[in-house]
Amino acid sequence: MGTRTSWIVLLGVLLATTWLRFTDLGRSAARTDEINFLMQAARGQSLLDLWTNPPWLNQIPFADSIAIAWSRLRPGGPDERSLREPFALLGCLTVAGSVVWLVRRRGLSAGILLGLWLGLLPFHVDQSREAYYYVLAMACAAGLTLHTVDMLARLRDGQSLSIATYAAWTGWAALTCLSHMGTWAVTAMCWLMLLWAGVWGIPAPRRTRHLAAMSWVAVLTGIFMFRWVWRAFAELQRVSQADGHIGGAFAWVAPRVLPFFTAGANVFGILASLLLLGAGVRLFVLRMRRPRDERDCVYEALTMVTAAGFIAAYAYVAAVGGGVAKVTYFSAVLPVFLVWAAYTLDLVAAGLPGRGPAVMRLALPCLIAGVLALPAWMTTRLEGRPVPYKRIRDWLDANLDPGSVVLIDRWFEPWNEMAVYAPKNVTVTFSVPDEPYETYRQLRWRDVTEDMIEQGRAQGFIRLVRKYESQDGLWTWPETYFAHREVITNDVFIWLRDRGYVTDDSAYTSNPGRLVIEIFYDLREDIVARRRAAGDRFAVFFDKTMRFEKTGPMGIFRVQTQQFMDWRVLEKSGIVDVYNLTDTARRARIRVRGVSPAGVKAVVGAGIHRFEFGGGQLQEWVLGPVNLETGLNAVSFTDPGWERNTRPLFIQSVDVLPEPETDESP
Repeated sequence: MGTRTSWIVLLGVLLATTWLRFTDLGRSAARTDEINFLMQAARGQSLLDLWTNPPWLNQIPFADSIAIAWSRLRPGGPDERSLREPFALLGCLTVAGSVVWLVRRRGLSAGILLGLWLGLLPFHVDQSREAYYYVLAMACAAGLTLHTVDMLARLRDGQSLSIATYAAWTGWAALTCLSHMGTWAVTAMCWLMLLWAGVWGIPAPRRTRHLAAMSWVAVLTGIFMFRWVWRAFAELQRVSQADGHIGGAFAWVAPRVLPFFTAGANVFGILASLLLLGAGVRLFVLRMRRPRDERDCVYEALTMVTAAGFIAAYAYVAAVGGGVAKVTYFSAVLPVFLVWAAYTLDLVAAGLPGRGPAVMRLALPCLIAGVLALPAWMTTRLEGRPVPYKRIRDWLDANLDPGSVVLIDRWFEPWNEMAVYAPKNVTVTFSVPDEPYETYRQLRWRDVTEDMIEQGRAQGFIRLVRKYESQDGLWTWPETYFAHREVITNDVFIWLRDRGYVTDDSAYTSNPGRLVIEIFYDLREDIVARRRAAGDRFAVFFDKTMRFEKTGPMGIFRVQTQQFMDWRVLEKSGIVDVYNLTDTARRARIRVRGVSPAGVKAVVGAGIHRFEFGGGQLQEWVLGPVNLETGLNAVSFTDPGWERNTRPLFIQSVDVLPEPETDESP
């Protein structure tokens, strides 16, 4: 290709990279730290307070600050797309910056190869499309490691470094260390390599200056990072005692890092890793045998930084990880590794005879595009990582009766993910805590959940994480009790997993939770039919006019009680639907058990009956008699004083008491 054509191709590659990272950016549901970022931005979190009192010991609030600052600069309220935009931009800048660096030092063909590779790599595309720590770590580490390569090349060439060069390295080091604690070992290794190169590569008169400069770099970076290092040691001690490290087995993760960084944990990634390692070792050894003035100092430095970066990352993760790891913990090395890979392959191409260089430089980008384009595109189609909460929310609203209560098998979900993606007409809640396993057994989670459903306080159950199957087996009661079952699968995530593009080891287990979500549920007609078949004469339902409220003994609840309790909340007005399951009209009384936590609340029931609930006391009110026609009867409840005092009534239960004389009449 001509130079002009090459520049056009390179521009097209960078545009495609940008498109992949920004297209449909709000499609996937948020999770974990993304939700924290979203909540911080929504409530106008103070940046000063965030840095003064960080919420976590094991994270530095650099990424949080980016999300908050962006939400204030961007018009409109924070949502998934706006939250992720600065991180997508960081991903684009990482690709573009790495490409510019390589084009200046090796040429357009290497730059095009790198742009396609890093731009289409599913791992980097996925990380760029999530408001999380690792794309920030990769962006900062790319600047640090490539700047280190330049400094090493100049030192090995016997050149002196300016104060501005040392200052720039210090800035990159500080940003990299702030991005994530997993980058610290790579940063330290880069500093040691620069120190060593200065000792052995600079003549004696200038060596002292270099050592003094690197000492100042270490002191300044150390002072800047002292607080965060201290907090990290505290966190390391805590999780060591509680066995609280998060991740998969180190033995599973360690051999898969290179495949994920080249393509994926599949045949493409394994072959690419082996070929690259073979080509790189051979090329490095051959070039080191050349006379010093004929060697490529930049490639030598790039090779050493890449190798040393991996050594540092593996040693660090193995030492502090407690036997667990994540592929993302090695993210700091990814950009420099792919820069080295593209440089290596371009050198191999340049050494071919005849038309070999042109053919290989055309074939390699086509091969990479052919392998990675589809998984990169599929990554943009993800609806969740891995739970498609938006689909669950929409399905519940579309298919369950308004006012229904649905239990879920992870008790943190209702005030985290399912709070962000809460249905409008349905409430998702839990029965009792189910973590850890000892609590799950102590509180008899399965028995309590069954009782809650059988008593009519919940009309559905979501099997999401399938907990404790290895200890207690699969809980099959929902299959036998409920009338309906729906299955929601994250098909795109499963497609990526089956082809080796998902880095979470739990996704590859024989029974992975969160990928296949089962919803068991009853509609009103199912419950009515069940009650009628059991010989019941009445069935009571709450609709969405009385919201569901959970109370318990922890600060997460707006109203605290000694035990976990379920309520329906009457504010200004509400309706209770009473079904007369018999063939004739019946006279009956309605029994309401409730409490007004905030003070006395007067309630009018069925339009004429009045009662005052005393503040803070669970009381029973029997109103009526009322006439209940066969089928559906709407019984209204109102608070005539709501406009003056907006205290709610918490209703524990509503029952129907048949009048004996009415019940016995024909």
